[in-house]
Amino acid sequence: MKTLQLFFLSLLLTHSYSGFSQDGTLDMSFGDNGIYIKDFYGQSDVIFSADQLSNTKFMVIGNVTNNNTSFHSLSRFLPNGTEDNSFGENGTLFTDYGTSLTYHKTILIQNDDKIIVSGTTSGGDYFMAKHLPNGALDTTFGNNGIVITDIEEDALAHSFLQNDGKIILVGVSETNSYYNISMVRYLTNGVLDTTFGNNGVVITDIGGEYFKTFSGFLEDNGTIYLLVKYDWASDSILQILRYAENGDLDLSFGDNGILPIANGINYYSGAIALQNEGKILVAYADPQYNIYKLKQYFPNGNLDTSYGNSGEVDIDIDDFVPEKFLFQSDNSVVIYGRIMEFEGSRFCLTRYFSDGGLDTSFGENGVTTHSFESSDAIFQDNGKILGMGNTYWYSGDKNFYMARFNNSPLSISEVANANYTVFPNPSNNKFIIQHDYTTETPYQITDISGKVIQTGKLTGEQTIINLSTKQSGMYFLNTSGKTYKLIKN
Repeated sequence: MKTLQLFFLSLLLTHSYSGFSQDGTLDMSFGDNGIYIKDFYGQSDVIFSADQLSNTKFMVIGNVTNNNTSFHSLSRFLPNGTEDNSFGENGTLFTDYGTSLTYHKTILIQNDDKIIVSGTTSGGDYFMAKHLPNGALDTTFGNNGIVITDIEEDALAHSFLQNDGKIILVGVSETNSYYNISMVRYLTNGVLDTTFGNNGVVITDIGGEYFKTFSGFLEDNGTIYLLVKYDWASDSILQILRYAENGDLDLSFGDNGILPIANGINYYSGAIALQNEGKILVAYADPQYNIYKLKQYFPNGNLDTSYGNSGEVDIDIDDFVPEKFLFQSDNSVVIYGRIMEFEGSRFCLTRYFSDGGLDTSFGENGVTTHSFESSDAIFQDNGKILGMGNTYWYSGDKNFYMARFNNSPLSISEVANANYTVFPNPSNNKFIIQHDYTTETPYQITDISGKVIQTGKLTGEQTIINLSTKQSGMYFLNTSGKTYKLIKN
């Protein structure tokens, strides 16, 4: 065993000196020296969001303009940023959906690689469409692949995919002249789920004039968390809302399901995500008042004072707007956001250790920036970070813009300290864990985003882990503070 550990350590050290690329720097193997720019027809083209497919390809949604007409686009790429010419027209499928859709807002990829896109129509309704893996509309979903839901003057913000395939759309809707949080849940065929809220719809009206949802996440048990801003008169309150699986506010959390975390100023943006052990991580910012914070909470809503400085960390990036968390297997977190500027914004990544300390080995003193108008960032299966958006409007018509950054999800110490082996690896379905633990040892499997997908115990000398129901890609076995990479074909 010791010989095997030294072999891996030697391999990693040799690799680090011969071809080391610092985390947070551009990955020169992607696109043109780390950058991909696409101008379709010489007019405005923008990316809205992206997601990873099971075969390591990735899908991007956006808008493409041709002859002054805007089309909604689905683009599929190979892992290295090359257009997948087997999809649509040279990698891109254009559609108008037969309705006036203002924009795609979100994308969800099912385990079977069907694609769910959602947004808002020009008439203020929630919109959703499901595509087959080849791009054709799934006619078994909704009305020939399309679902439109009219609450009252609606604007979509987020979408979630439950483990059972149900879909939740989240945004704001105008009710009684005020804008309140609205959520809609659908069955797998696009029909409203009447077991959720009031015939599939939940409206959260707690007396504010206006709500805005910044971020949210869905737990495996169906619990929903939202980070929202609540405005009343001259007061603004940033708060976390927690809902039970049926859409009711969870009265055991905070004050009857609502946890205020900051107030008194105009909070500009924020992100929320689930950490290990059910802890809740929040980032928020108000560039106007130079407030940039990370906070961590226990599942009951109490501040985790062991994190950072008595539960919070100051983010030392001027004009930074956090938008999304990307979790690594070692529980470090990459925060994606934008740096606000006079004529737009700049893409930004920063990385923190699990205790709230800044990882200065990432980029330049823990921060990486790049000049383009960003809209999303995702982990690829190799752990690298893909940022996307568009070129600046003042440089001409906007074009698709993507940049990939080096990022290693496993450190040398994680391999060197391992006292177990995994075989076969890669595997189509089952992995055998050979270990020398003398007692039952808990383990958990996480995906590339840090989401826990399976738990169990290592017993005896060998334990078999079955990932036959999971998508192809990279996963991580975590046990006794150690991590091992699993590759599922």
